Amino acid sequence: MAQLEALWKKMEGVTNAVLHEVKGEGLPMEQRNEILTAILASLTARQNLRREWHARCQSRIARTLPADQKPECRPYWEKDDASMPLPFDLTDIVSELRGQLLEAKP
Repeated sequence: MAQLEALWKKMEGVTNAVLHEVKGEGLPMEQRNEILTAILASLTARQNLRREWHARCQSRIARTLPADQKPECRPYWEKDDASMPLPFDLTDIVSELRGQLLEAKP
């Protein structure tokens, strides 16, 4: 589990680096929009999977399972966790990226 969580954290770090690059001033608008479109799709999918997994972990059925059969609700972190490059809930980031794409369209 520790190795999986380390890889998850690395994925979050790479995603955060891409987001910082896209927010910078140096990219041509067309390239920026291509990157935004690509990352928006993956972040939206990631957010949906996180919500689904979190809901399953918290479900009534999961809570009634014996301790050795309950799913581990990991990885999970709070919004203010400084050790993670992105928040667990990506709603604000996804909304911001959608807004940036809408602003870029003529």
